[in-house]
Formats: sequence, C-alpha cells, structure tokens
Amino acid sequence: VDEDDNTLDIRSQPLTVSASQKKQLTVKLPRSTVLHELNIDAVSADVSVDLTEEDTLTLTELDVSSVSGTVSVHAANAGEISLETTSGAITGSVRTDKLEADSVSGSIDLALETQPKELEAETTSGDITLTLARQPEAVAIDFHTVSGQLRSDVTNSPDAPAVWKLETVSGNADIFLMQ
Repeated sequence: VDEDDNTLDIRSQPLTVSASQKKQLTVKLPRSTVLHELNIDAVSADVSVDLTEEDTLTLTELDVSSVSGTVSVHAANAGEISLETTSGAITGSVRTDKLEADSVSGSIDLALETQPKELEAETTSGDITLTLARQPEAVAIDFHTVSGQLRSDVTNSPDAPAVWKLETVSGNADIFLMQ
C-alpha cells in the first residue's frame, strides 16, 4: 500500500507459482468505501468485478483491462466505466453515464441498468449486444461495420444529446429491451 497516494498495488510473482496452477485473487473492501478510481489490469487472466452487494461503494471511475482474458462486471456503478480486452469477451451489467467497451477478438454483451449519455463499444471480430432495462430517452446511434448489421429495439434519434457509437469489423450490433 502506498499511503502517499492511497494506492494498493497487487502483483503476482510468476516465478514463484507454476504456470499450470490456477490462481485467484479476491479483494474485499469495507462497506461505504469511497474510491475515486478502481483500475484493474491483468495479463493472461480473466477479470471479474462483482459489486452486487456493494451498493454503498462510491466510484467515480472503473477501468478494467485484460490483455488475454474475459472481462466480466456485475452491478458495476461508476460515473465512467472503461472495459477492455485484447482476446476475450466483455460481459456483465453496468450503471454509468459514460461507458467504453473494447475487444479486439471477442464479443461485448452488457446489460445497461441505466442509460449512458455517452457509449462507445468496439470489436474487431465479435458481436455487440446491449440489453436495456427500459426504453431509453432519445439516443443517437452511430453504427459502423464492414460486414455486420444493426438490429435495435431503440429508435435512432440522430439529434439526441445521448450518443452511442458502435463499431465492428465482422460482427453484428444488437440493442434489445429487457423482456
């Protein structure tokens, strides 16, 4: 723990643990913790952030990335959320005003518990699926693809203040309302 800047760094020592051994790291924070940022970076590992029971945790920014692994978030609640993986899927549920999700070779499948004002989702070879809890206010959907298509239960309102940018190379983008 670096007390000067209130940072907790946890690093695995790969030379002390066999590569074939399964490793799991669990970090629990006291209830009512106020964090400005939570940054999680992993290499060759899946990352799961479950904030389901942490309704009192206050986050301004959540940033989760894995070079080779799945990124999974549950009940993630922050002003800004950034999820990134090079080879793996991005899944889970989020509540945020600003969402960025990027996967080079994997799908993005997120439940949006609230309507983000800004959303960027990009994948090279994978689909993007967004499931909304309820009909959103006006949203401008900016979709780009080489060989995919957009299917949406949400009406595209090009002049809306909320802008959702979706980009795939060889994947579809689906925006559904929760049934």
